[in-house]
Amino acid sequence: MGEEWILVGWLIATTAAIRAAGPVALGGRDLPARAMSVIALLAPALLAALVVTQTFGGEGSELTVDERALGVAGAGRRPRPAWRHPARHGGGVGAHRRRAGGAWLSPLGG
Repeated sequence: MGEEWILVGWLIATTAAIRAAGPVALGGRDLPARAMSVIALLAPALLAALVVTQTFGGEGSELTVDERALGVAGAGRRPRPAWRHPARHGGGVGAHRRRAGGAWLSPLGG
């Protein structure tokens, strides 16, 4: 077996051990609300940090602004899908919705 497969096996075992450590340490108890709120903020913060470092990171510790910044800016301003504005796009999915009271709603709010 090659060294790379030994590394893959070691990474799989380490990941499994880390993932199992949480339930073992808690023993079935729920985390406090404050801890859950912090954990809920970790994923978006880590994703934002990854996007910023991959977009603006240059060689070493220098800041680079190039075509990647334009791509990230364009991704942030995506157009809304046609089904969100059926009146502007000639009907389609959701052009008419049925209210709980039985009245039909048109895309123009009538």
